[in-house]
Amino acid sequence: MNNSYNLSPYNQSPYNQSPYKPFFFSNEFIISKNTNEDNIYKINLESSILIKNIKQTKLLIGLITSSKMNEFTFQAYSVNCLSDYIKKTNWSYQKSLQIISSLCKQIQILYKDGYCFYGLDINKIIVINENIFLQLSTEYLVPVKNEYLTLAIPFSKKIFISPEIANINSLPAQIHYKSIYYSLSSLCCYLLFNEIKSEPKEYMHSIIGTKLYWFLLRGLEENVEKRTLLYI
Repeated sequence: MNNSYNLSPYNQSPYNQSPYKPFFFSNEFIISKNTNEDNIYKINLESSILIKNIKQTKLLIGLITSSKMNEFTFQAYSVNCLSDYIKKTNWSYQKSLQIISSLCKQIQILYKDGYCFYGLDINKIIVINENIFLQLSTEYLVPVKNEYLTLAIPFSKKIFISPEIANINSLPAQIHYKSIYYSLSSLCCYLLFNEIKSEPKEYMHSIIGTKLYWFLLRGLEENVEKRTLLYI
């Protein structure tokens, strides 16, 4: 768990009577639970773009945003970071469909608003009620113009990214927004098969011919412009 997020002096003050107790810290967001009311959570996130996006997905129950759009509360019986969640659950075909459903919705709404993630990170994806998955990262969020995003500063290659991003040798570089489709499919392959590097058909025997099988192959298409988020 990353504890690099710096709490403000106010939050550290003994006079702070907030009912919310933080239990997960990252360098981009804090997750807290209400100690006075069951099943109420708060997330501090310095991104009005992502908070607006999460609200538009309509995936969270009872979501209320702050006036400054830097935090929101919602109802849930459980909230985890994906990196912690996968350590204590057996990933399944059904879980794969759930993460696809959530992240596809988030990605598609972001694109309509002119943004896109260039990669996915299990340390920045939260799991709500064990069936809703959302990425909370401005670090991987880039504006999209004419279907392309521009990577202008050094970036992490330790997350789920496409081959065209992994092979970038100089910056700035322009990448088609459908690069994120590869990231989603490779993340699903990692979660379901613990494999992403070799030829996907070599380790997908257990789901061959299923709708999930064809969805993953469409996302892993070598030609970026031919990739699709299509589950049929």
